[in-house]
Amino acid sequence: MRLVSVERVAASLAVVGMITLTACADQPRELRSAVDGGESGAATSTTRLAPEPAPPSNAGDPERQPAAEVGSALFTAADVADEEVAPDPADTEPVAAIQDCVSPAQPALAEEGTYWRYPTGSRLQQVVTGYPAGEAVRLAEQARDCGTRPLDLAAVLAPAAAQGGGWCVAEPEPTCAALLADGQRLAAIAVYGTTEERAAEAVLRLAPVTAEALRRGEPG
Repeated sequence: MRLVSVERVAASLAVVGMITLTACADQPRELRSAVDGGESGAATSTTRLAPEPAPPSNAGDPERQPAAEVGSALFTAADVADEEVAPDPADTEPVAAIQDCVSPAQPALAEEGTYWRYPTGSRLQQVVTGYPAGEAVRLAEQARDCGTRPLDLAAVLAPAAAQGGGWCVAEPEPTCAALLADGQRLAAIAVYGTTEERAAEAVLRLAPVTAEALRRGEPG
């Protein structure tokens, strides 16, 4: 058996070591790091994008509050029980006497209405509209100069109640109406389809009911 000299074995090991080092040097840094385990955490980074800001809420915006308040000022069946009316959802056409009276300078923020019919066939309409600050009061004051026959709402409203104006017209059909303002809300009531005298009596009866409904709808 031939013996290999110690010098030849050492020389062979040295050559193998040099080849290994050369091969490692030619590898990409990322692969060497993965093999060595030295910098594996630094090779990958995660960028967390900040969440998009939520859209601004209008909950505290006084310009948007009427949208949530007009509904609470609408007539209920109990409010108009003494009028002996029944709901009439089919009759939702705007009343000409009101449209001809008011001229909003700013767009409404919200609007809802209730519609009723008397046993005689005459109609009662109530519409509550939310406006930007100051507009509802301006329109209610404007109503004092409407129509051909003014109605004295002060005689039936409490001093602290919502104030406004009432009037009657004979054309295109006998109609009496009233506008009452409370803050940013304007309540319009109209009775038509009957004689002017009966319509006037109904509006004067309903004006305090309307003022109370507006008070019920005041923000807490």
